[in-house]
Amino acid sequence: MRARASFLVMALLASQALLAQTVEQGKKFFYYERFRSAKEAFEKALADKPGNQEAAYWLGQTLIELKDVNGAKEVYRKGLEANGSAPLLLVGMGHIELLENKAADARQRFDLAINATKSKNIDVLSAVGKANAEAPAGDAAYAIEKLNLATTVKGFKDPEVFINLGNAHRKIADGGGAVTAYSRAFTTDPKYAAAKYYTGKVYQSQKNREIYLPAFEESIQVDPAFAPGYRELYFDYYNRDVNKAIEYLDKYAANTDQTPELEYERTSVFFAARKYQEAIDKAKATLAAQGAAANPKYHRLIAYSYDALGDSVQALAKIQEFLKVAPADMVLPGDYELQGNLLLRFPDRITEAMASLDKAVEMDTSFATKQETADKLATLLDKKGMLKEAAAWKGKAYRFNRNPTKQDLFYTGYAFVKAQEYDSARVMFGSYATQYPEETYGHYWLGRIELIQDTTGENGKPLPHFTKFIEVAEKDVANNKNTLITAYGYMAAYNANVLKDKEAAIGYFDKILGVDPNNADAKRLKEVLQKQLSAPKTQTKPAAGK
Repeated sequence: MRARASFLVMALLASQALLAQTVEQGKKFFYYERFRSAKEAFEKALADKPGNQEAAYWLGQTLIELKDVNGAKEVYRKGLEANGSAPLLLVGMGHIELLENKAADARQRFDLAINATKSKNIDVLSAVGKANAEAPAGDAAYAIEKLNLATTVKGFKDPEVFINLGNAHRKIADGGGAVTAYSRAFTTDPKYAAAKYYTGKVYQSQKNREIYLPAFEESIQVDPAFAPGYRELYFDYYNRDVNKAIEYLDKYAANTDQTPELEYERTSVFFAARKYQEAIDKAKATLAAQGAAANPKYHRLIAYSYDALGDSVQALAKIQEFLKVAPADMVLPGDYELQGNLLLRFPDRITEAMASLDKAVEMDTSFATKQETADKLATLLDKKGMLKEAAAWKGKAYRFNRNPTKQDLFYTGYAFVKAQEYDSARVMFGSYATQYPEETYGHYWLGRIELIQDTTGENGKPLPHFTKFIEVAEKDVANNKNTLITAYGYMAAYNANVLKDKEAAIGYFDKILGVDPNNADAKRLKEVLQKQLSAPKTQTKPAAGK
């Protein structure tokens, strides 16, 4: 009897060990972003033990990653129905409520779970931090508070807490705080590749390739099975070096789940290799085979491929089809930019083009990318001779620029001059003259703008600007020759025609001849004024009877 009891205990222990192993395996799959495999592992763990709240919590998190929020909600609902006080499930449901923009309800669940575990359960505190760091409606400050609390719990050694902490800092645009947290994760576990990966993501958002690229490379050196690192390297080399991109795609495929998304990338890489017709053919074949179940990205891939082949009609049709069928979270600012650029090629669709381009910039969350897009569009519109539209986009690019230079000021002002938007040009060059008073451009173009608008040549508004310009420009006559001739010419004309000061006017013609001795107009007009000055004055004849 004792032997039988012993056997049953051993069997039970073995079963529990196997169950724990299944949950841990699922968490490992989750860490590697192998979400399909993770889902299978957690579902098996729950089937073996329906009350396993850890398995249920992570199954819900996996479903969220698979964009099945309703499925995750049902997992948490069933779990709480069976055990309404399960802390991890309370946090999981709170995460769902954040995704539903029910922040107050979520906070109640989080606080209830934390209080139930006396603020000493690292897993619960980490899950609360994760939910608030990831969900748009989450409170990053609250996440940081709870995650820092987790690090003070006795026996703490969980690098995942620091990853969640870093993500919370990233949410409030605290890149320094994020990098520090990720560094602490790596210190906690030198094999934790995610620490290097997320560090790379910080610098990637800043477009600092010199730092993010080595960080992604370190992530796969630390752990050669870390698929997300290969994926980012594939994307980075996609438009730079197609051979390296294919190499990383193959390594990514060898370390991740075989999914429709992966199959899409295998087709997309034909585009990177400039094999546009092959990309179109493979994408069309997939769409035909899978129908409505196919990834909408194939429509976008076909659109970009047709655009590369110069077929604007088919490219436009395909990008519009993509925008019609793709879920909102799949649509990128660049998709509206492509649509807008294509519409610009049709003279009768300019209004639609502008609306699409506005949408592209509006969607983008990065001021740097907004500026880059607006600058690119300004250049495109300028080449098409659409000067007013080009100037408007140049103005937007300047407003998006967090650190504008004097070159930005100049080219924005000049775009407004070309578009004959003189009030806006005056603002830009006025700012240039104020910020850089010892440089010529601001003063000169303020004078030119007033000169363009002074149709009679009599209002004198260019005078103070050209006076200041001459003062600055004469310090370097060789590099300001042509602009000085324009300014001297105005000053000569104003003195001769308005102020009636012929000697002053001759002085300015002499200045022109000093920098351009063969200037025919200056010679001729100087001679005219000199003759007028040397001509005898006509005496007034006395009136009769005097």
